[in-house]
Amino acid sequence: MVAGSHIGSAGSPYVKAADPVVAQRRGKLSPMYPSVTLCRAQEAIQLDRARDSTLENVRAIAAKAAKSWGIEAVAAEAREARGERVRLHRLAHFVLPCPIDSLLSENPDRGLANA
Repeated sequence: MVAGSHIGSAGSPYVKAADPVVAQRRGKLSPMYPSVTLCRAQEAIQLDRARDSTLENVRAIAAKAAKSWGIEAVAAEAREARGERVRLHRLAHFVLPCPIDSLLSENPDRGLANA
């Protein structure tokens, strides 16, 4: 058996999802955050469930869920606002690569392939 070829090893293409460090390092894991729209919709659903239920425990759980979705919606608003600020900043401060950088290459043939 080839070293690192069994399922779940760091060199394997079949890295277990339970190993987030390896998955993040390989670029296979990206955090997915709920949007403001999703959070507000879920908050409304849970509030309706809490209002319409005849069972006390269902009302209590739905009210807690609605509160949690509301808190997450505030965090999502902050994330989305921060993402928009970063995007606008990057557009406003676009930096072109300096042409002198190609002269500082360790490869003396860089840029002469078409000459």
